[in-house]
Amino acid sequence: MRAEKVLYYCLGGGLGHLSRAKVILDTYQVNDYRILTASHWATKIFPSSVCIQVPSSLEKDILGLREYLRKVLIDYTPDRIMIDTFPAGIMGELTKDLLGEIPLLWVCRRLKWQAYQPKLPNVPLFFEQALLMESLEQEHLDYLSVTSKEVLAFSWPKTLPVCTISLTDYLSESESQKPLWLLVHSTPQEEVEALADYAQEVALIEGIDPCFILITMEAVEMDGVKVVPYFPAIDFYPFADRIFTGAGFNSIQWAKVSGIKHHILPFERRYDDQFARKMEWGKWAE
Repeated sequence: MRAEKVLYYCLGGGLGHLSRAKVILDTYQVNDYRILTASHWATKIFPSSVCIQVPSSLEKDILGLREYLRKVLIDYTPDRIMIDTFPAGIMGELTKDLLGEIPLLWVCRRLKWQAYQPKLPNVPLFFEQALLMESLEQEHLDYLSVTSKEVLAFSWPKTLPVCTISLTDYLSESESQKPLWLLVHSTPQEEVEALADYAQEVALIEGIDPCFILITMEAVEMDGVKVVPYFPAIDFYPFADRIFTGAGFNSIQWAKVSGIKHHILPFERRYDDQFARKMEWGKWAE
C-alpha cells in the first residue's frame, strides 16, 4: 500500500510555521509530503522538490489564491491536509467548497482569537484530528472542540536534536573563552536590534562580558554582536550560557527542552499573542 500523501499548509509569515512543520512531519514520520508556503525561507529548511511556493502576487488576493489552491489540489491530489495555526487559512481562503472531502488535521497553537474570528467561514471546516500545541483562549478552545472529531495534545520533542557543529568553525579562540549568549531572531530588523539591545543591557546590569552570537536567517551587521546565518538555531543551544528570543511558539518549546537560562522579549503580532505566551512561560518556569 502506498504512503499517504500529505499537503502541509502553512501560509503564515515568519519562520515559525515552517520549523514547526518540520518537527511535526518528523514526529509522525511523514515521508510523502508537500509544503505549501509563501516564505522564501522554505528551501533553507526543506528540499526544493517538496516546496510549493505561493506567488507573492496572491498575498492579498483571496480569490486568486483560492484558484491557485484549486490547481495545487488537482495536481498533487493529497490524501490529507495539515493546516497550520489558521483553521480557515490566514485570509479565510480555505472553505468546504474548495477542500471537499479531503481529511483535515489542524495544527492548533494560540491565536488572538477575536482578531482572527472574522476570517472564519459561515460553514466551518471539520477536522478529523486537531493537534493541541498549547493552552488556548476559551472561545478558541470551544471552536476547536466543536469542529474537531478528535483532539490530541501534541508532545513536543523532549530532547534537542543531536548536534553536529563545532564552535571552532564559528568563534575565534578569544571569543570562545567568554560566556556564550545566544540571540535567536531573523526579522524584522528593528526587532533583531531590540533583542540585541535587551541582551546587552542585561549583560551591563549583571557585569558580564559575554560573546553575543545572533543566529538568523538573514545576513545583517550589528555592533558588538557576531552574526551567524544558520538554521536550525537549536544546534547552538548546547554551547550557550544564555539564550535570548522572542515569545514565538517554537522558541518557548525549545526553551523548555534546553534547560538553559532563557530571556524572552515578546513582540507584537497581528494574530500571535506573544505576551500571553510569555506569561504562560513565567508560570511554567516558576
